[in-house]
Amino acid sequence: MPDSDTGCSIVWTSKAFALWRNLIARGDFSIAEATLAEDTSPAAGEAYDLLHRLRHEWSITQKEMWETFWRVIPDVTRAELEAWTASGAIESKMIDGERHYFRREPRNLFLFDTAARNRQERAAGKPTTADRHESTAPIVPHLIDVLRAADASPGVRELLPLRTRFSYALIVKPDRPGATKGSTLRAWLPFPQHYAQQRDVKLIDCFPRTHRIAPTSAAHRTIYFEQKVRDPAKPVRFEVSFEYTTSALWRERLAHDSVIEETRAGRSRHVEQRPPHIVFTDEVRVVVKNLSADSPDKPTLAKRIWNWVDDEIPWRAEHEYCLIPSIIEQSLRLRRGDCGVAALTFITLCRCAGIPARWQSGWTTDPSTGGNMHDWAEIWLEDFSGWIPVDPSYGKKKTDDAVMIDRVRDFYFGGLDRYRLIVNTDYGQPLVPAKTSLRSEPLDFQRGEVELDGRNLYFDEWDYAFSFEHTPLDSR
Repeated sequence: MPDSDTGCSIVWTSKAFALWRNLIARGDFSIAEATLAEDTSPAAGEAYDLLHRLRHEWSITQKEMWETFWRVIPDVTRAELEAWTASGAIESKMIDGERHYFRREPRNLFLFDTAARNRQERAAGKPTTADRHESTAPIVPHLIDVLRAADASPGVRELLPLRTRFSYALIVKPDRPGATKGSTLRAWLPFPQHYAQQRDVKLIDCFPRTHRIAPTSAAHRTIYFEQKVRDPAKPVRFEVSFEYTTSALWRERLAHDSVIEETRAGRSRHVEQRPPHIVFTDEVRVVVKNLSADSPDKPTLAKRIWNWVDDEIPWRAEHEYCLIPSIIEQSLRLRRGDCGVAALTFITLCRCAGIPARWQSGWTTDPSTGGNMHDWAEIWLEDFSGWIPVDPSYGKKKTDDAVMIDRVRDFYFGGLDRYRLIVNTDYGQPLVPAKTSLRSEPLDFQRGEVELDGRNLYFDEWDYAFSFEHTPLDSR
């Protein structure tokens, strides 16, 4: 049961589970399980569920981590692995007396340890992909095309439109515990919002045929299915394909009617705290105070916050959000995080500064990178006549084009590329129809959600696949 609209389980916020949380922090998972033995409440069930998720998150044994390193850096020594572990360069955790590693390591080590990355590259015989802030980043040529289109079309705010066809499949693995012939699978898959530059949404095909599409007012836009299990030993598929038209946005061309306007009262909720992920901690207030030196106007302050997040919260492979008690507190403690962490950090700092800010997320559909899940934000600035997009994770960009250098650098403060699929206009909101169990992702919604006879199926119990194709339209 998500705790109101907090985007997390009540287990992370309830005083009743303080002992459980302390045991988890110490790595005493078996003892934590024992504390739940006599508790039959739904919240206790969620605590059991979260323990399963935590074990999955820290599922790599020390032997398995060694084997991974021998594959990518054949001459690595035991002393080096132990040193990286002791320093925290590789994330690990003692669980019931045994060392376990974060399942996405050693990816983060190679992001932040230059020497280790160089050894990996030498062993592989090739460099890693271009850094997202380098002039060789694949998205940069598109940003220059957007800016040139803006210069050629004064007064036009939506540029280089595309018609995108997006296909998505969610595949439940065979032999799920508790599955029998006739069991009911409920599935929620992503579906496009009708919002701002994204319009003309059309369902092309789906399976099963019977479905329910969430209304345009839903913060998480879904298409919902039910299906009976015919043979528990076989996988079960849910599929959808749809089309939509989207365009790039450039803030200098935004018109007053570019978004759905809100009253001042409606905007006021976007400057409030939403514990545990949006909280004005002492450290948040200090950051905002420092960035507010010399009393800048709101656009200048918002841009300073965007720059600060880009500089101070570099990207890393992140834990599942359902396992993070407070995203803002973790972000400022570790000074690292993925796109959602960067977005919520930016939103929190803006709100603390009195700048309305809110969540937006979905997928990127950049053909040069193959697409991925992604989170960003919107802020309200009177000087720009309403809500404008801001992408703190994409951050500042570089180009070798001397004419475009400043505009490319600041593109994602108010601009947005055309390779987006907007699914969510907020976080931590109910699905349509309501989901009875704790969502695999109670904060965001991108991969989908699944229940088997009322039991949530976590991400390790199903797979997903997607594809997309773009058709450029005449600029307008």
